[in-house]
Amino acid sequence: MRTHALTLGLALTSGLALVVSAAPAAAAPRRPSMRWVPAHPSNYTRRSSRTIRRIVIHTIEGSEAAGVSWFQNPRANVSAHFVVAHSGRITQMLRESDRGWHAGVSSVNADSIGIENEGWAYRNTWTEAQYRALADLVRYLIHKYSIPLDRRHIVAHSEVRNGKVDPGPHFNWGKLFRLVGAGAPPVPSSTTTPNTNASTPRVPAGTRTAVEVTASALNVRTRAWGTVLGQATRGERFVVIGQRSGWLRIHWGGRDGWIHGNYARRVASEGVEITASVLNVRNGPSTRYGRLGVCYRGQTFVVVRRQGSWALVQFDGRRGWLHAGYTRSVSLR
Repeated sequence: MRTHALTLGLALTSGLALVVSAAPAAAAPRRPSMRWVPAHPSNYTRRSSRTIRRIVIHTIEGSEAAGVSWFQNPRANVSAHFVVAHSGRITQMLRESDRGWHAGVSSVNADSIGIENEGWAYRNTWTEAQYRALADLVRYLIHKYSIPLDRRHIVAHSEVRNGKVDPGPHFNWGKLFRLVGAGAPPVPSSTTTPNTNASTPRVPAGTRTAVEVTASALNVRTRAWGTVLGQATRGERFVVIGQRSGWLRIHWGGRDGWIHGNYARRVASEGVEITASVLNVRNGPSTRYGRLGVCYRGQTFVVVRRQGSWALVQFDGRRGWLHAGYTRSVSLR
């Protein structure tokens, strides 16, 4: 997807939303065929009058049978509205009027439908039958509840709950949206505002920008929805070097990492750009200290403070010292 000028928040502009045009259809989509296997009553509550405004996509991290059995276990304290198997079978376990305990975030549970999928986040076991059944179910739900067909309203579990990785890097969002859009009637427009952090002004392309983490613990990934490299904590600052679909690319240690823009805010900071081909990052402001890692020419880091000819920077989840003689100062806005 083409990179646009930085706007923090999850798809707060149309350029960041993955939107699929819905082909007109004469009638509303039919409810997909499914079986009813109720979750244990201790694993959910009744939903209040709040509008259903989004769908959260999960993976069970196991088989269909394991997921269904777990939601029926009174000790589970977890549930989802639907389970979609590799075979394409859909199991409904909660009424849509029930408040499932699937997201791990009360405000998300309150206004969402949770769909669990047989499989694992880090195994590519998705089947054609599963994608098609999931698309049929999503198509039915978005029309019934006037949910926009975009990535602000059809979201990953990992996007609403820190520490979660599902549905994982192998899940093909484009395929799901194409399948949903292929048979979807027009979805009525919605005036509902998604539950996101406040947006920040658009930053012109080419501007060096710093962001500060606002979550208590924020996953840093190899790419959007990719493997978790580590966690950044509230107050840590990083330089943004790119963005895609609400995700921000940063320098994380000696490589690039991705964080979700919903959990960061733009701040003004001092930064340094590495001018040496390779530069040691140390545990203290002297060559007598051990090496924490290395960084490379062109990488940019936020300066925490300076001491003599050394600069303390946010290297990854750790702070490290760089010799300022091999860097140049940059302004981060």
